[in-house]
Amino acid sequence: LRIARDLAKGDQASLNLAHYTRRRLHRLVPPYALALLLTLAFDLVGRHTWPALYFAEAGNELLKISFSRMGYSATSVVPALFLLPSSLGYHFGTNGPLWSLGYEVVYYALYPLWLGLRLRIGLFAYLLLPISILAGSTLLTGWPALVLGHYSIWLTGAALAECLTTVRRVNAMVPIAMILAAATAFGLHHLPVSRSLIPSLILAVVYGGGLVGAFALLSET
Repeated sequence: LRIARDLAKGDQASLNLAHYTRRRLHRLVPPYALALLLTLAFDLVGRHTWPALYFAEAGNELLKISFSRMGYSATSVVPALFLLPSSLGYHFGTNGPLWSLGYEVVYYALYPLWLGLRLRIGLFAYLLLPISILAGSTLLTGWPALVLGHYSIWLTGAALAECLTTVRRVNAMVPIAMILAAATAFGLHHLPVSRSLIPSLILAVVYGGGLVGAFALLSET
């Protein structure tokens, strides 16, 4: 948002990499460390109370599959200690949702590179880098392919920041953003095309951007 404001004013935008890294770590590490400790504490209780469940021997087939990929092996603990949970295919304990933070860490690391491109080639960077990464992700498998394949969704936040710092007709934009969000939400759930990677990513980008943009613009009315 700070960079977007500088660009909107016509000022020289720049990013202090050391300061940026410190701020991101300060934002991510404390709640993440707490999440690891809470996961460990709850799993100690859960493993003692429902051992069959934790050993993937109870419940329906979905639960068995899920718990078979959860635990405290090296393949789950080591990546989690480096802020990349689930990157080797196994969750830290039973805290499966921690995978989202692993994605966020990668995207924060990519942002300075993308920003350098944005300052050199302008708005074209919003197309060039996501398309290049999406094309490259087809050559990969597993976690790297998933992370890079969804980078364009995260990058929508940078685009929203620029839009929200330059928009003038707020009242007209709110219903447009809401209609876009509603239409793409319908498409994600009902259109056959949403089962393919690229159409589903486009729908997700428009849906997320429309929803966040609508609520952000409402605060300006």
